[in-house]
Amino acid sequence: MSRPKYDYVFKEEKKLWITEQVGAESNKDTWLSTSSDLQDANVAHEDSKTLTLKEETAALLLEVTKLIKRLEADRMEAEKALERERQRRKKLGMEIDSMSLWRLQHFPAAVQKEYETCTRDSLELQWHLDCKSRQLRQVQNQIFKIEAVSRRIQEDVDFMKKHSPLLEEKLNLEGEAVKDVLLAYEKASKIYCDVHSELMKIQKTMKRIDEEAKKKLKSMYEKIKCAELLLGQYKNELKHSEFIWTEYCMKLKETEEKIIKDEKHLEELVKQKAEIQEDAKCWNSKVEDLNNKVTVQADESVKRLDDCSDLVKAMEELKSTREIDLQNRKRKLLKINEALDILKCENEGLQGENEEFLQKLEN
Repeated sequence: MSRPKYDYVFKEEKKLWITEQVGAESNKDTWLSTSSDLQDANVAHEDSKTLTLKEETAALLLEVTKLIKRLEADRMEAEKALERERQRRKKLGMEIDSMSLWRLQHFPAAVQKEYETCTRDSLELQWHLDCKSRQLRQVQNQIFKIEAVSRRIQEDVDFMKKHSPLLEEKLNLEGEAVKDVLLAYEKASKIYCDVHSELMKIQKTMKRIDEEAKKKLKSMYEKIKCAELLLGQYKNELKHSEFIWTEYCMKLKETEEKIIKDEKHLEELVKQKAEIQEDAKCWNSKVEDLNNKVTVQADESVKRLDDCSDLVKAMEELKSTREIDLQNRKRKLLKINEALDILKCENEGLQGENEEFLQKLEN
């Protein structure tokens, strides 16, 4: 896109140089012709052709002035075109600098945000795992308490069986109550088995979830490291391209100074500018390739962010299902505790009655 503009400027400068040479030669010829005409007029002063020579010289002077004006106008147009192209080149350099600064400022910030989100997610997962482990300890403590109560009930039943000859009459009267207690004990043992099996399932699921979370965290950290390495490579390439661009700008400044100092050697400068334009095309193509690479990296980072969001959604769904299961198990445990409290009250009543009966027997 930039080569035709420079070609136009070079053509205008070449035209100006050619027109200046033609004007100088024409001025030289006209002055020589006028001097020769004046000599002829002095020689042929006695002749009658003085009027015709004056008219011819006036016509020639008019033509010379017109040519000088046209050449001056062409020169002014060429200077304006050269100034426009210089300003356009300066604007392009400023735009490229602003784009490179924008890339250097915004890409590290995006990588830092992604890293912070991943660390927050990992901390939240660790916190939830700690909460679940505490809940498991509480459930295990409750199960130990239930086992202790069941042992006491079994000891009481064994005690009653041992002293059955002495308490046959009382047992006959309270047989129905004992049957109810046995049924409640069987229900409690069934509930205990169910809770124990559910606890084992919960432990297995927790182990599986922990392993999956660790694997996902490892993969996420590896992806972040790869992204950081790629970003460092692209930064190095951008720095290299900027260094080459500054060298190219220095070369352009040197060529401009040579143009200002040596206007006589325009043909040599045109050749140098053509070579510089070819170099500029090569560097522009390299800059475009780097921009394409940067866009590809940006698309990959967007895909990784989408994968992270899907992971977070899956973890939230797992959390909700776990919370529902834990609430249901808490309700079951509360029911078991209520049934055990009822059994404790009944056992305390039976123990009081047994003590009264034993006291009566001792008396």
